[in-house]
Amino acid sequence: MRRAAASITTGTTGYVEVFKQIDADHYERLGRVPTGPIAKTSLLVPEMKRFYAAIPKLVILVPPIPQSKKPQS
Repeated sequence: MRRAAASITTGTTGYVEVFKQIDADHYERLGRVPTGPIAKTSLLVPEMKRFYAAIPKLVILVPPIPQSKKPQS
């Protein structure tokens, strides 16, 4: 018995999305589950019936202030 083809995607959208393959060129979205921002890395462990998504700590990057724009002291 062949199992239905499915695709699980993680990305920077803050969701895990599950798609079912209809045919070679068509997919149907089965569901969308919130994870967290920037959760790009994930792992499916079918034996444990678990899906893990790695969510990094929130990092705010601030661009450096150019020397010409720094206030005079």
